[in-house]
Amino acid sequence: MTPRALMGSLLATCIFTACSPPADPVSLGELCFPEREDCARSVALSRGTVNGRNAIDYRITNSSSENVRVRVSAGPEEAFVDMGGDFGSLVVRPQPTASRDRVIPAGDITTDRLLAAELGRESTLRMELSCQPASVCELQMSYVLIIEPVECVAKEDCPAGWECDVDRGVCAECFEGGADSLCASDQTCELGRCTPPAQSSCAQAPGGAPGGAPLLVFLLLGLLAQRRRRARGAGTASLP
Repeated sequence: MTPRALMGSLLATCIFTACSPPADPVSLGELCFPEREDCARSVALSRGTVNGRNAIDYRITNSSSENVRVRVSAGPEEAFVDMGGDFGSLVVRPQPTASRDRVIPAGDITTDRLLAAELGRESTLRMELSCQPASVCELQMSYVLIIEPVECVAKEDCPAGWECDVDRGVCAECFEGGADSLCASDQTCELGRCTPPAQSSCAQAPGGAPGGAPLLVFLLLGLLAQRRRRARGAGTASLP
């Protein structure tokens, strides 16, 4: 089955398993650290004129014999400025950006998502893979760029008492550090949502985590890994 056919089949499954509209995968690929001729450590991602919010699902394999600290960063191109040092170049600016830092044990695999509420609506992003200590790092990362529906473009699109975070295209019931919100005294504001939520329901708030997306993403990442193994096998096959 081709990647396009697989995307279509799995998206049909997501329609029946998710509370909110299914996420739409638009591109997939891989990054490496250290980078190789055929595998870079950063990539520019573009979804053209398609409207929506960006999210990135990824899987990282630590092929080295050492535990390593890994950082995945993504955001607008102008958010990446070379600041020197040993660990990435992402500078946090007002534009929506996201990063994840994690220690990955030797030989282990980790999966995660850079959220649409973090990355917002930029049509072009840069994603970067960093690792320390660089001398022992050996990472392979498969990723899928996903487009999630925009929740709002104006306050009128949101429930009463909620505001529209226009940059991120999301209805927010609170803003971090803001005094005016619907959060209770035992809740905190995280990415525009009161946490923990007062109730668990599809109708609780706009949007919501798509239940079908993880199945879709893991199968797409598995397909990418399978294609990579086949390509390497073909390259090392000996003639009869």
